[in-house]
Amino acid sequence: MLNPEGVFFLDGGSINEKVKFDLNTLKNPDGSILGVHSGKIVNEGFVGEVISYYPKETKDLTEINYLVVNQPYSSYGVLFSNENDQRFFAVGQRAGSLNNSTAIANFSDTNEYSATSTVVDSNSLITEHRWNDAVLGDAIYKGQVIANTERAAYLVNQTLPKIDGTVTLNAHFDSKKDASYVSGAINSDTLGKIELPKANIVGADQILAMTGYAVSGNNVHATKGSDSFVGKYETRFVGENFNDVIGRVNLTNDKAVGKEMKHYNAVFGATKQ
Repeated sequence: MLNPEGVFFLDGGSINEKVKFDLNTLKNPDGSILGVHSGKIVNEGFVGEVISYYPKETKDLTEINYLVVNQPYSSYGVLFSNENDQRFFAVGQRAGSLNNSTAIANFSDTNEYSATSTVVDSNSLITEHRWNDAVLGDAIYKGQVIANTERAAYLVNQTLPKIDGTVTLNAHFDSKKDASYVSGAINSDTLGKIELPKANIVGADQILAMTGYAVSGNNVHATKGSDSFVGKYETRFVGENFNDVIGRVNLTNDKAVGKEMKHYNAVFGATKQ
C-alpha cells in the first residue's frame, strides 16, 4: 500500500511506501485542489497481490483506489485495493514554534507555520510560550468524515470506505497552561450522532512535535439500535494559525458476532469557520 508523505500518520509503513502519491496533483474540473477526490492510481511498479473472495481470485497489484479530501493545509482519506486492504491516513503542515526541532518518527524536523509566540526576560531568556493572538480564544471547525465498518467474523469483513457524514469541533485555546481543549460531534450516516467529549490540547509551552495535539480517553460512545460502540478519538491542529484540524475515531462493539458490525473506523478533517 502507498504511504502519502506528511506529519500525522495513522498507520505504519508498507512495501509500496517508496511509490509517492502527490496529493497536490488531485484537481477539480476548475483546477482547484481542495475538496473530495476519488479515483485510481495505476503503477506497474506496485509490489503485491490483490486477493478477492467473490469471485475467489488472486491477481497482481497494479492499481490502488483513493478517496481523499484536500483542505488548505492538510489532507485525509484512505487508500485501498479492495475491501480486505485499506489504509486510512491524515497528513498536514505542522504548526507550533518555528524554532522547534524533534527526532520523533514521522514528523518533520521543523514546523511549517508558527502557532505560538514567546516571552523573554531582560536577559533574552525565554520565560513563557503562548498561543499566537490569531490562535488564542475559541474556534469552530467544520468538515467531513471518511469511514468504513468491520464485521465480527466474516470472510470479507470490511465495507468499502465512503464519505460518512460531517464533523463539527469546538476548540478553546487558553492563555493559561494546560487549559486548552477540544470537543464536538460527528453526524455519521452509519451510526448517527457520535459525541466527541472534551479532550485536552497539548499547549503552547510544549515545543516538541505534539503541540496542538489532543487525544480523548476511551469515552466516545455511539449506538445503533441495541448495539453500543465505545472507543476514542484524536485530533491534530495544523496549518497557519491552526486553520485546519485532522483526526480519527475508532469505535468497537464488543458484543458483535458473525456478520454484525464490530468496528467503526474513520478519519476526518475540518477547517476553521
